[in-house]
Amino acid sequence: MIEKIKECLNAGTEPNEIAILVRKNAEIIPIARQLPKFGIPVAAQLFENIFDDEFVRILISMAQIFANPEKDHTIFEVLHAPFWTISGENLLKYSTEFYRENRNKKITAIEFLLEKSAEDAELKTFCNFLIDSRKNFFHARPAVLLEKLLYESGLAKFISEIEDPIPVWQKMRKFIEFAHDQNADNLFGNFGKNRTASKTRYRDSP
Repeated sequence: MIEKIKECLNAGTEPNEIAILVRKNAEIIPIARQLPKFGIPVAAQLFENIFDDEFVRILISMAQIFANPEKDHTIFEVLHAPFWTISGENLLKYSTEFYRENRNKKITAIEFLLEKSAEDAELKTFCNFLIDSRKNFFHARPAVLLEKLLYESGLAKFISEIEDPIPVWQKMRKFIEFAHDQNADNLFGNFGKNRTASKTRYRDSP
């Protein structure tokens, strides 16, 4: 990292045009201490960790489903989000059945849930959302995808109805602003690489 910064400075880049982004405040402190030792000016700005927010994590998890439909635990985590009105009893039943049946069938969670959605209207709404979103936003930039998922999943409506939504909205906006400057790989972990490979994994729900 030091050499890369030096290369930028030697090429004429102004120090205030270079930014180092980290997930946690604790990560920036040792970096800020070391850079001056190499003659690199630094100004550290500490922020609250937006990645610790429950709703930011839900939004990231929804985006990760686009990356890899075979991440079974991620799909069930999203299904537990409070704005999907699927009963806890049904969620437990689907999860138990999936992990029991998957020992032999070797199907993905989304394939299993699509089969079950014929008998559960709320689950069908969730599956249709995934399918429609994938069709409509497959080539969207990360920040645009996040905006679409936020509003069209029902997450935005749910946030607006909680007791004190302003702090949550502030963290959500900071995260999406952060996403504008990132590529998909950095945000979602191989998101961009896998979404082409997994494009055909979805089919229409029953």
